[in-house]
Amino acid sequence: MEVPKALEFTEKRMPEIPAAGPLLSGLIALAREAGQVILRFYDGGAEVALKADATPVTAADIAAEEVILAGLRRLAPEIPVVAEEAVARGAVPRAARRFFLVDPLDGTKEFIKGGSDFTVNVALVENRAPVTGVVYAPARGEIWWGDVRGRWAKRGGRTLEAGCGLGHFTVAANALGYQAEGLDWSAETIETIRQKFPSIPWHVGDVRSLEFATESFDTVYSPGVCEHFIEGPITVLSETHRILRRGGVAIVSTPCFNRWQQRHVGRVTSGGRGADREFYQYAFTPDGLTTLLRRLGFEVVQVRPYAALDTFIQFAGWRLPPRLAHVAAGLMDYVPVVRDWGSTCIWVARKC
Repeated sequence: MEVPKALEFTEKRMPEIPAAGPLLSGLIALAREAGQVILRFYDGGAEVALKADATPVTAADIAAEEVILAGLRRLAPEIPVVAEEAVARGAVPRAARRFFLVDPLDGTKEFIKGGSDFTVNVALVENRAPVTGVVYAPARGEIWWGDVRGRWAKRGGRTLEAGCGLGHFTVAANALGYQAEGLDWSAETIETIRQKFPSIPWHVGDVRSLEFATESFDTVYSPGVCEHFIEGPITVLSETHRILRRGGVAIVSTPCFNRWQQRHVGRVTSGGRGADREFYQYAFTPDGLTTLLRRLGFEVVQVRPYAALDTFIQFAGWRLPPRLAHVAAGLMDYVPVVRDWGSTCIWVARKC
């Protein structure tokens, strides 16, 4: 086997892991181990077969996945795993809020040709969004990783869910140790959840005119709220900015007018019949709301479209069985480019 020149410098080109926790460190080690297994087949000797969807699979895909699955069982046996080759064989785990997503050899065609643009991908997905992940390109000797859990919100800080509905986020944040509070316009809803969770502060109010002191919160979560006002989101986001302390973080979620929709605008418009319909909500482009947040005095630190599958269900007529939809939703939200087609977007913005 002829070793690619890049491999001579593999370990030198990989930076040290900065303050990675045990889970992320374990995922990085697994990705490296799987990558070395793949390189044993790099001379082109691996047999190639076709899966049911006519995409190729090699012995390298299967061997790398076996290494990763065995490692994940040791690392976190309680977390289910959605792995590409296992799913292709029909091994689909039950739907879960939290699962590992594994593509042991992303770029199989490139690998078969003897190129270097293939990777090992391992991610932890929570609530349909990747929170921890590793991408390793073994033939290039390059590795990337990230962990966004607890990255923006100040641990133990005062947190407001502004437009809390039934308060799921507020209750979860409280359980994680945040000084969590919830606000909603519906007095009836607030009274219902106050009876269930009396130790959490609940408020009735209007997100456009909050009855809180200026600079009194560390984090404000706005979950699908500011798009519902016909006058636009400026008042809501301005109030969010006002009540945040300097350096505090706003997490804003809205419908996304994504790139796929922009290219297929005829499928997502009403054909000129929208003027006589009652207004419901806006959808924002990632760049558009980013520009507005900056104008209002925020530094935008992350923009993340998600729920790409929903775009195709709503506007392209896709119909998938529930178990397959669960797998497809996770995969589509993880793959670059495709994830930019998400039907929803989250902005993380820090008050300057």
